Amino acid sequence: MKKLLSILLLSTFILFSNIIDSKKSNYRIAFSLGSIYNFIEASQNSGASISFLTEWKAIINNKFDITFGPKISINTNVDNLKNIAFIYSGINLGGEVNFNYNLKENIKIYTGIEGQVGVGLHTRTYLSYIVDEKKDKKVVYNYNNTTAEYKKNTLNSLSPTGIISLFMGLKINDKYNIALYTGYGKGYIGLEAGYSF
Repeated sequence: MKKLLSILLLSTFILFSNIIDSKKSNYRIAFSLGSIYNFIEASQNSGASISFLTEWKAIINNKFDITFGPKISINTNVDNLKNIAFIYSGINLGGEVNFNYNLKENIKIYTGIEGQVGVGLHTRTYLSYIVDEKKDKKVVYNYNNTTAEYKKNTLNSLSPTGIISLFMGLKINDKYNIALYTGYGKGYIGLEAGYSF
């Protein structure tokens, strides 16, 4: 059994060594911006990120190839819900895989997936009003009362962060890419643009 597993692993390694262009790796810088409004909850989610990644290419045939590599991102994600805002800012490390298909010369359509984890600052800002300042200085959340005296409260803490996204877009000359994405961590729906060098 061990011999069989060793043969399978060796065969896989040899296969991928033949199709991966190990002599040529690209670097890519990407910028993402996303936003969506929830009319039911009257809330808005927005996010942005800037990323850097190293890519290797596995050439399957003259029409199809796969690019993959590690990715590091700095991101900010904001959730606004009535009187409360949640802001997540962090640095994340993970990877991205793209499946590329040649539409015609120098133009590819691609779909991809990324996943990253990290750590960041979680800031919660909310408006509140004082019920009875003389009695016990009790502070409660306010959603409906618009005549009370408000005060702004901010809480900060370190927390885990993460990004997961699905992409679909175009690549031009294997240098420029633009894609629609959906996911979590940099806006639920948005656009990503990148440059490879």
